[in-house]
Amino acid sequence: MKWEGFAWPKNILDGLSTLREKQKADVEDFKRLSECIGFEERLESLNDEVQTFFLMFNPGRVLETANEIKKIWRTIQDLEKMGQTLSLRQELFELEPLSLEFPNSIIASCSSYKNLRCSCLDLVKLEEATIGNPLVNVEVDDVWKSLETVKTSLEKSLIVFEEKLELQDVATHYLAQLETFIPKVRAIEDVKNENWPFQHWQELANRSDLDIKYSLAINFQYLIRKGIMDHLELVHEISEKAENEADAIRRAAEEEERRKEEEQQALILRKAMRECRTDIL
Repeated sequence: MKWEGFAWPKNILDGLSTLREKQKADVEDFKRLSECIGFEERLESLNDEVQTFFLMFNPGRVLETANEIKKIWRTIQDLEKMGQTLSLRQELFELEPLSLEFPNSIIASCSSYKNLRCSCLDLVKLEEATIGNPLVNVEVDDVWKSLETVKTSLEKSLIVFEEKLELQDVATHYLAQLETFIPKVRAIEDVKNENWPFQHWQELANRSDLDIKYSLAINFQYLIRKGIMDHLELVHEISEKAENEADAIRRAAEEEERRKEEEQQALILRKAMRECRTDIL
């Protein structure tokens, strides 16, 4: 009994230590549970924000909208990493597993939203750069390729958002804007014709009564301000004329080269025949 009496304080201290460890473990479990709950609440809040934001449509704020989308997308990616970390931790401590189905569904839906809005921004930037940069710096082939990429993405959005008419309206709006941009690209292609020399600029100015002063710094925005969009048929006609004139010059040069070659061959042949007759004599 004496030794049991001496052992009681130690037993009590050991019991308190065990209790503290258990409380600490319970606190850690509670923190983990709270973090999971907080994670899910953040997902719910983000999902509500995404659904509200992406349904907003203001063509005049396409750049601001795209920047906001990029911020939201970064937040989504951060939450995705956080979800993966929490899920691994739950598994490590043999706790209730954390489902990633909801965050994955948000990522999938937001990816479609992001692609739509970024395609809209790509179109706006492409048009601004194409008509704003000097014509000598515009690569028309690259413009056509970019337009095809944007068009494919917007048309895909019409299918993806078949049940979201507001987002279909966004895609439809920018597809229509794309169609209005195409004639400008064709006109740029015409005036950038390598066979369009300075005199054809003069011809365009004279026949259209447009006050156009050509320089290497000229861009298509300048031509739009001068009224070229009202004379696209004339622009194409002059471009085709320049192409035909260049073809005629090339054919004439090729014909002249062929004639000279034939004359040279004839001279060589006559010389050979004379030498042959001399040898016979």
